[in-house]
Amino acid sequence: MSARGGSGTERAVHPERPRLGGAGLLRQPVRQQSLRHSNLALVASHIFTADEPVSRAQIVAASGLTRATVSRLVEALLAAAVVEEREAPPSRGAGRPVRPLAPAAGTHVALGLEVNTTSLGGCLVDLAGNVVAERVVDGDFFASDPTAVLADLVTLAEALLTGPTASGRRHVGSHVSLPGAVDKGTIVVARNLGWHDVDILGRLGENSRLGERPLRLGSVGPMSALAESRYRETSSGGGSFAWVSGDNSIGSSIIVDGQLITDVKGWDGNVGSIPVGGTVVGGRPLERHPLDDYVGRRALLRRAGLPTTTTIDELADLAHAGTEPALNAALADAGAALGEVVATMMTLVSTPVVVFGDTLAAILPFVAEQIDVALRQRLPAGHVVRPLLEASITSSHAAMRGGALSILEEALADAERWLVKPDVLSG
Repeated sequence: MSARGGSGTERAVHPERPRLGGAGLLRQPVRQQSLRHSNLALVASHIFTADEPVSRAQIVAASGLTRATVSRLVEALLAAAVVEEREAPPSRGAGRPVRPLAPAAGTHVALGLEVNTTSLGGCLVDLAGNVVAERVVDGDFFASDPTAVLADLVTLAEALLTGPTASGRRHVGSHVSLPGAVDKGTIVVARNLGWHDVDILGRLGENSRLGERPLRLGSVGPMSALAESRYRETSSGGGSFAWVSGDNSIGSSIIVDGQLITDVKGWDGNVGSIPVGGTVVGGRPLERHPLDDYVGRRALLRRAGLPTTTTIDELADLAHAGTEPALNAALADAGAALGEVVATMMTLVSTPVVVFGDTLAAILPFVAEQIDVALRQRLPAGHVVRPLLEASITSSHAAMRGGALSILEEALADAERWLVKPDVLSG
């Protein structure tokens, strides 16, 4: 690790599994390469989006394909270890018990990587949605050298891909999330990292393990929103919501019916750079600064007069105690600034819920009132109806999980090339 990076340990983790693919797999466009390609993806989608293991007969009924076609395609998915048969439920009737089908666990994995201002992270996620390994390394990556940080990221990726939890599993591809605006394989600007026009995928692709399989780049905001949506699919329904999250760099995204709404370039979602303020809050003016300067964790701690080493849990404890006037004032300003941006988002695209992740989830109890005031004042019908404000159900570093899930979903949408006959796919 670089001089500013800390140490990390690999660990197996077993959170509640997300519903891989969500409802979107059933709406993937049909490819013209071959009918088999599209039919294989269709059969896989019915297995992966089901609430519970499904039978071949259920797939026939739902897909409209013939029994013979479904049987043949299921055998291909079984042979490629994309799906697996589960034990047949007890049967009272005569005949052979029906063994239902489910996503295969522990066979194919995607690697999700994340660079942020205070940490590097990575995880391996399998087709069943299990996070089979995760590694997070703390450090100070503000105004950092991209060459050194990317070298550390490759080291972390190698540790995951060659570690004991990766043994016997096939690496499908990798995704890298960064807190900034991306364009294809380049980070155009990551303000807090101090990076401009860095060819991320070109540099990482020089590593043989990363370069030999598909490698993608995205922004932290949309990828963490994707993870939140997939975990909500298994609890309260992925639905539609606006997402605002971050630690020191605040990002956002919109999920509609379980689908990530993003622009074609990947420049959207970086709301932390939006100037806010110029208004009066609590009888005093809110100065005009980027949102990050109000709600980013390090900036918030400085405004509160607290050490920048203060953890978010310690900050929450102090806020609950209410004994720090400077912290109370900083949180009031953070709520007003956040409310201004959320109100603008809701004016453009209205959703029934706004979900706050990472640091913002921890401070939500202390800023929700200010956000609600801004929504009431700024939305055209804010005095009548406003979105619910909720804390996320995902943990920190959700972007690396979302990135891995996006790779697996891309693979399932073209299962023939990615999973059944992967030797023809590279780069």
